[in-house]
Amino acid sequence: MKQIKFDEHIKKKEKFKRIRLEKGLSRLPRAKPKNSEETEVLHKLIEERRRRWLLEGKIERIGPRAWRMNL
Repeated sequence: MKQIKFDEHIKKKEKFKRIRLEKGLSRLPRAKPKNSEETEVLHKLIEERRRRWLLEGKIERIGPRAWRMNL
């Protein structure tokens, strides 16, 4: 396992923060945002899968907010 000297780590971290603040950089998004068409398609696929599973008996509704999955 790699060993890290705490003092050196803190110095590098401070330097990194200072540079980031000076340049006005912020964190990048973790994932590419989806466009509206892609979002619609994904929602339709999810809804179809849910309907199919209900018809096949893979899931059943046991309450207003409760579901049971039968594998």
